[in-house]
Amino acid sequence: KSMIKFKIDLDLNELNIEVKNDTYGNFVTAKRVYAEGVHNLSVAHLTLFKPLPINIPKGTPLMGVNDLNEVILGKIYGRSGYAGDRKIMFLYNKTSTLKCLVGNHPIENQETSGCLARYSNLQIMLEQPRNFSYVYDPYIDNDNGYTLKSLSINTARLMNDCKRCPYDDYLKFRKYYGSLSYADDWIEAAFEGRTTNFANGNANFHLYSDLGRGEAIHKSIAFMSIWMSIIGKMEGAIDLCAGIMVKNCTNNCNPQAVQLWDDAVALYTGSLEGTEGKGSGLLPYSLASKRCKQFNTCEYIPLSEESQQKYSINDEIIRFFRQGQNAIVSSSCEAVRRYKESIVRLMTVPIIQSTLRYAYINQYHFHRMKKREQAQAQAEGALFAASVLPFIHFCGNVRSQADAQLIFQNLKVGSLQTDFAIVKTAFERNYDCLGLNCYIVGGLYNNSSHKYLANALPCINPTEQDIRDIKITFIIFFGLTGPIIVVTCCLLPCRRRKHGEEIPQEDKIIDRENSDDESDDD
Repeated sequence: KSMIKFKIDLDLNELNIEVKNDTYGNFVTAKRVYAEGVHNLSVAHLTLFKPLPINIPKGTPLMGVNDLNEVILGKIYGRSGYAGDRKIMFLYNKTSTLKCLVGNHPIENQETSGCLARYSNLQIMLEQPRNFSYVYDPYIDNDNGYTLKSLSINTARLMNDCKRCPYDDYLKFRKYYGSLSYADDWIEAAFEGRTTNFANGNANFHLYSDLGRGEAIHKSIAFMSIWMSIIGKMEGAIDLCAGIMVKNCTNNCNPQAVQLWDDAVALYTGSLEGTEGKGSGLLPYSLASKRCKQFNTCEYIPLSEESQQKYSINDEIIRFFRQGQNAIVSSSCEAVRRYKESIVRLMTVPIIQSTLRYAYINQYHFHRMKKREQAQAQAEGALFAASVLPFIHFCGNVRSQADAQLIFQNLKVGSLQTDFAIVKTAFERNYDCLGLNCYIVGGLYNNSSHKYLANALPCINPTEQDIRDIKITFIIFFGLTGPIIVVTCCLLPCRRRKHGEEIPQEDKIIDRENSDDESDDD
């Protein structure tokens, strides 16, 4: 099943291609890919000649034949199989799925040798097998049971409706946007070129160019929808672990929990990364890999360890995924929760870095960019901000809500001006409550000159000595002057570095070695 999630990025890649090839801005084909899928879970929608006389449980094995009378195996899928139904959904098994590729595949790429025959008998493998005659159109009635849209909708449902629901991370987004299905709402509004109807953080897609809408669509699928789904899979694994613990169990006691945890890993990496993680991916793993080069954070000392060994964020996240899986196997459910929280904290870093990157571009380079580049920069800045604003808004600091609003106003499409320093400082004020620090987020970096870009250096975390000095200064001044508010660096989360700056170049923001702007992209 994790292979299904592992391949969801193939659908995203298909959607991205269709968005770029759409010269009219109506995104009809791309929207079909989003809603109906291409690569995952081939399903046949069969019409029976007679209604089912009894209920057939979901997952009941089915057997049919193809046009060559070869056996095709599958099972009952979805909300079908009830007494009285004349429509049932036949989910092909893995072998048949590879040979029954219809859905939204171009006609020249369709494969039907593994599809059920147009007219035939279907055997339902009950204790006493029963045969039913059916009819369907292989080129119309074969589609996909797992799609980008269903992923978004089901994530919202599963994270809101369960014993321990709503899950904390999802709840922040639901409350901030005022919508159960905020990610799908954003995506559909972008497809239709209209304004969202959120409680906060609305996006007016009337103001977006077709290119900007396209960027908003495929990036929001990856970094709003799939990103939250990763968290949902981990939360589900934790619930299963806690609910089915077995005493004195030392082997895989929680296979369903392990499955959900594996699904989270599959959604984090995708299939396009390859086995070594060096491919051209579209999901959070790829974003973290790109941003660490652009922010000089491919090696950092983990927050949770005293050792001086350095890791990349991806190294750490994969390490936590492995440790979480081991903890599920041993039913150490509280440990699983700690690993999940560490993963979410680190997954947030590339989203913050991306928001900062486009805030910098929109202030310092917007006026020198072509219209196409401007549309991309604005859309991506707005999208990445939207993917992190709820965490800032509910961070818990005195200024958190105001900081979220500052970030939104500076990054929304249609903003008259972007002030990078304001955006940067607003994020930095919330690093501590997000469980982050200046070192992990880093600063915009030119790998050719080995210098940080001007005004984009990393902040520096205050040391214990800094804090002691601040307290002593405050006490002395307060004692001498009475109730006077002393404005010092203690009011800011970080003090700035004064060395290693680079003046922004006229023709580029980031050296081409690390830029993905030409190819698209993040």
